[in-house]
Amino acid sequence: MSLTEFLTKKKELLKANRLVFLQVKVKVNARETGFLELLLDNETVKIALNAPPLEGKANTELLKLVSKEFGVGREYVKIVKGAKSVIKVLKISS
Repeated sequence: MSLTEFLTKKKELLKANRLVFLQVKVKVNARETGFLELLLDNETVKIALNAPPLEGKANTELLKLVSKEFGVGREYVKIVKGAKSVIKVLKISS
């Protein structure tokens, strides 16, 4: 499954269920912020963040990116696990 297909499936689930969980692996201090790839486990999305892991800047950038991709406000995207880790679980609601 490609990253695009995976994200499309998650967006459809969000519309149907109004709640989706997304596991991500972040790469901080990257040149650009964006979605990179779907990892081999087909459940984790690798995301590059053009922000340092200081004072919550990378987490803020992550929430901004994911909320934009899923078309929801930032208040609807929460980090439920791994706030200080490279592997995080996000809860997206609508």
